[in-house]
Amino acid sequence: MEYKTYQDITNFPLLRKDGTVAYVIAVFMTKRIYQSRLDTIKTKEYIDTHWLDNFDLDKISNHAGLSRHHLTRLFKSFIGATPYSYYQEIKLEKIKEALGDLTLNISEAFNSCGADYSGGFAEAFKKKIGMTPSEYRKTLQADECDNRK
Repeated sequence: MEYKTYQDITNFPLLRKDGTVAYVIAVFMTKRIYQSRLDTIKTKEYIDTHWLDNFDLDKISNHAGLSRHHLTRLFKSFIGATPYSYYQEIKLEKIKEALGDLTLNISEAFNSCGADYSGGFAEAFKKKIGMTPSEYRKTLQADECDNRK
């Protein structure tokens, strides 16, 4: 395990009976930050910038310098989701943004995000958002019409 260390200082005043400070005791403490937390942040940033690529846990774990299992366990403990769930969440948000571009049909919106409309992301979209991509787009169009009034 690799740690980054730093020094922390805590000061304690020793008071006289009248309430004035007689002495100040400074306690120096060496503290450590678990390096894997930093590796997890690095992994999150990697997924944030490579969301358009196909998900590849081997590639991501190699980037972090961790095993697949260890990366998944650490990522879930620090981020609250598995690397794939986090990747999927980002991808779905990008698809929502692309569906807002009415110059693209739904399939093109998915393709612009590196996803296949007939694939698992359409199902994941419905499960996460609570409506199909077509229904979601209709709500966007209705909102746009309401805003024009």
